[in-house]
Amino acid sequence: MGNAEAAEREAALTPGLPTEVSLQDPAMVQVHEEAVSSMGYQIRAAWAERVGGYDKAESLYRLLLQAHPLSPDIRFNFGKLLFRQGALDQAAVYFERALDLDTDYADAHNHLGIVLARQRSLDQAAVHFERALAIDPDYADAHNNLGLVFSERGLLSQAAAHYERALRIRPDHAGAHNNLGIVLVRQGHLEQAAAQFESALRINPDYAEAHNNLGTVFARQGNLEQAEAHFEAALRINPEHDDAEANLSRLRSNH
Repeated sequence: MGNAEAAEREAALTPGLPTEVSLQDPAMVQVHEEAVSSMGYQIRAAWAERVGGYDKAESLYRLLLQAHPLSPDIRFNFGKLLFRQGALDQAAVYFERALDLDTDYADAHNHLGIVLARQRSLDQAAVHFERALAIDPDYADAHNNLGLVFSERGLLSQAAAHYERALRIRPDHAGAHNNLGIVLVRQGHLEQAAAQFESALRINPDYAEAHNNLGTVFARQGNLEQAEAHFEAALRINPEHDDAEANLSRLRSNH
């Protein structure tokens, strides 16, 4: 399987703390007035990120934080923006600040858990995933994420149980299908694993990791033509997929 599980938690550099934006900045006055008067601030922030990039969205969020310092939602969504930029330490700060204002904020617990898992603080990550599930037992993403922690610890039965629970809640969860497939491979159940990777690909045909994992299963089963096709598909989707490239090279060199 190579580094399949590690790919679920790809590393990211952490840039410096973004600079503050002054409310006196003339270029931001209209944005500020519209943002604080609108309940659709998240739509505006998404638009700002798409049209003006990270800097524009960050500026809008900082204005919103000044106008609404007690809003857990704004803190959480700013944390998500920082998270998407790879600023994990800063993202964690805003997820924690959201939780300071609302200790039962399931999404904030889940996202803080993701940050901690990527930073290899698995015990702390598990605490937050479990807290999210205590608040919302049908939180499919939190079940999937807790499953990843158990899988990393080698607790495959517990991992599978959470992936299966995620899929009962949300049958179209491609990530849970893929992750359950990884557990099944590690348990030696190749046919069942292949079925999970195929389900993931029916949901998301451009899921490079699932293509690579299905190719790995086919290679182990001796279905080399199909294995090659899936490794190639993974590389078409993500030309920098190191596992797929290594698997394809190994397959071709051995045959």
